[in-house]
Amino acid sequence: EVTFKPIGIIRSGYTKETGTPIQGVSHPESRGEVHVFPEYRAGLQDLEGFSHIYLIYFLHRSQGHRMVVVSASVESWVGPWCAANGMDVIGTRLESREGVLTGRIDGANCQGREKVRRIREALRLEEYEYVYAYGNSSGDAAMLELANEKYINWKSV
Repeated sequence: EVTFKPIGIIRSGYTKETGTPIQGVSHPESRGEVHVFPEYRAGLQDLEGFSHIYLIYFLHRSQGHRMVVVSASVESWVGPWCAANGMDVIGTRLESREGVLTGRIDGANCQGREKVRRIREALRLEEYEYVYAYGNSSGDAAMLELANEKYINWKSV
């Protein structure tokens, strides 16, 4: 078994698997960017001394998968980032009165079993052939049980 852990994000103008070049060398006009997560940047020191770098990617978006970020973070904070990246969000909601945030949570914090309840409220999981879920804490265990394929801190569980 081989396990991969993402160390960054690849961004390009391609949004579908069909037509996306597999090797950039055969399509020099293609441009993209690799954004490496801060905790891995030190590992790139002296990269210019290497003759090759291999980028391994898995494209949920290119396969037409619906992507939903389910987070205990506040929806109004995570939502704009999700929208900008073509994802839906299910998160903790803040109470507001007359358009002003009160600082209180509206309902329950979206964590643990509440994530499951909110997912079922928002999505009809039976309409999906296959569900992937990614978590990063023990508070995601119940949510991961909804998925066919599940990962905690990028490791299959």
